[in-house]
Amino acid sequence: MTNVLISGASFVSLGAAYWMNELGYDVMLIEIAKGLWKGGTPVDIRDRTVAIVDRMEILGAIKANSLPPRSTEFRTAANTVVVNLPPQSAQQHGTTDRYEIERDALL
Repeated sequence: MTNVLISGASFVSLGAAYWMNELGYDVMLIEIAKGLWKGGTPVDIRDRTVAIVDRMEILGAIKANSLPPRSTEFRTAANTVVVNLPPQSAQQHGTTDRYEIERDALL
């Protein structure tokens, strides 16, 4: 068996470790931080990524934890709303395979 060392526990590193393990590699992942990085902007799961997370068998969990469509506001420095865009569902983008999920939930 081939040994693989992955440095850093980012989304990319975790995904690479998963797939290398699936391919039969003996994977060790190291991270200098005491835990996973929490918080940040939500993650979009769309296009080819949907098929990937489906093969990883986590699509159901992503669907169950996905965020509902939300409106978007643009404000001035004085906090006055300049533009308010209504929520848009995935169907409005021509696909139903589009999900947004909080980083912590995805981790």
